Amino acid sequence: MRCCRFLAATAIGNQEIFNAYLLWGDANYNLVFFGETMPVSWLVSLDAIISTATVGGAIFFWTVYARYRREPNEIVKLAIGALIAAAAPMILAFASANAAATGEKASLLWGLGFHVVNDIGFAMIFPVGLALFSRAAPRQVGGLFIGVYYLHLFICNFATGKVAGLIETMSGFDFWAMHAGIVASGAVGLVVFAVLFDKLLAPKAKDIAAPPAAQPAPA
Repeated sequence: MRCCRFLAATAIGNQEIFNAYLLWGDANYNLVFFGETMPVSWLVSLDAIISTATVGGAIFFWTVYARYRREPNEIVKLAIGALIAAAAPMILAFASANAAATGEKASLLWGLGFHVVNDIGFAMIFPVGLALFSRAAPRQVGGLFIGVYYLHLFICNFATGKVAGLIETMSGFDFWAMHAGIVASGAVGLVVFAVLFDKLLAPKAKDIAAPPAAQPAPA
């Protein structure tokens, strides 16, 4: 359950995309192209396209990495992804500070940077976490543990709804810096969790595929 809380913290920046981010984007992005105003909801479609590419990219990266070096365990991968994801809200924080300093709306290049960095981080969190829960769960209750894993999104969405209301009382910089801090705290929590439960979560012999047995040469 504690792991779910840490995972919920790492996802809050991503889940905010469907909440306060759209309100902030509508008020702070320059959405005018060739005299036409782009609907802010298109940012969600942009995120879907980028996230599809980053998931494939994350899988490719770890596949290539494993050819040359030993892969870190799943918890470490989750922490790395969370640290990357924590940088995404900071991009919005700096965009807010720049807009406040210049009096001009933020370029969508800030938004593109946010979506790319956030989706790289989330692509290194969500599928890896799902794989960890699937592997570490006792076989008899594997399906239950998958449900427990998805519980972190429920916790995160509940927290996001509460935190989103603060956008009316906080500056843009403070609001997004707070999100970056929450995500980073989730990364720290995962590292502590990895240290405390490394032996418990380490792959067992049965989880490691054994090389095929050599066949006797034909007579």
